[in-house]
Amino acid sequence: MIEDCENKGYPKPKWQSGSGITTLTFADVTVTAKTDDTISDTVTDTISDTVTATVSDTVSGTVKQRMVEIILGLIKKPGMKSNELAELFGVSEVSIRRNIQKINKLVEFVGAPKSGGYHLTEFMKTKLG
Repeated sequence: MIEDCENKGYPKPKWQSGSGITTLTFADVTVTAKTDDTISDTVTDTISDTVTATVSDTVSGTVKQRMVEIILGLIKKPGMKSNELAELFGVSEVSIRRNIQKINKLVEFVGAPKSGGYHLTEFMKTKLG
């Protein structure tokens, strides 16, 4: 990591340890996060509320969040396949299919098995306005 910083012209990072906590500080480095202004907080809240209303209480918060992110991903890129979604979220295709099965009222597979992909259902589209 230190070598990579030096190669890119950044100052060396500083490591500090104490009380069981290790902190890594990058001085004079600014990180800029990209945001997608096309998806407002209202849309995200609507998706989250709809997912929560659709799935049972036994589904963990992490899985619910992934379901929300699947829908957000399909808004940006409709027609993604389970392998693309699995790669995007760093989980198995089986996990993605299991997640989508729980939100089948919101996401559906359209097309032939080899050439089709996942899309938002009409129900979900109406929820988004």
